[in-house]
Amino acid sequence: MKHPIKIKWLSLSVIAICASFYSSNAQASAQPPMEYLVMAPSIILVLPDSAVDAKETRFLEHAAEISLREIKLGDHASLNSKNVEVQALAKKMSQEHSASLKKLNILASKKLVLVPSSSADKDQEKFKELSGKIGNDYDMEYCDMVVDGHKKAITVYEKMIEDTKDPEILVYAKTELIALNGHLRMAEKCKESCSKTDSGKSR
Repeated sequence: MKHPIKIKWLSLSVIAICASFYSSNAQASAQPPMEYLVMAPSIILVLPDSAVDAKETRFLEHAAEISLREIKLGDHASLNSKNVEVQALAKKMSQEHSASLKKLNILASKKLVLVPSSSADKDQEKFKELSGKIGNDYDMEYCDMVVDGHKKAITVYEKMIEDTKDPEILVYAKTELIALNGHLRMAEKCKESCSKTDSGKSR
């Protein structure tokens, strides 16, 4: 006699129910029915090789905030400063941090990290202060903000270079650190020039 087999498909599993009944002679003990056999495919969670730790995640987020801040400042100074040297600095900051942000977004996407797309709320007060200034006072304030921002950014990047085990983040951080140091030198030179202009006016 053939044993009836019923197969029923459920969402993520295949359940094969096999019921078998065996007959034996009167002296043999009755055999119990075959237990249900449940076969379900394994669910495997595979973490990508690109996954990063908490420090690396925060670095990517912070790096985005840094570039967004410098882009916004650069665009603001390009429109409001009348100083040729300040305008050149502002244009360079906007362009190079935009390029850096583009590379960062690609890297963050590979690492499955969602980075900010707008400047942080904590920077808004500084932007207001800058907007309230004119002439050389504006130029000095802008240069101060760029110098201060880049000094802090350099510290962040240097720390990540020491801590990260991710080769792609390491390459990005080392490459951008070179650019940040160049920006800092340019901003300090611009600030010095503005200081001389301010001193000349006060005489």
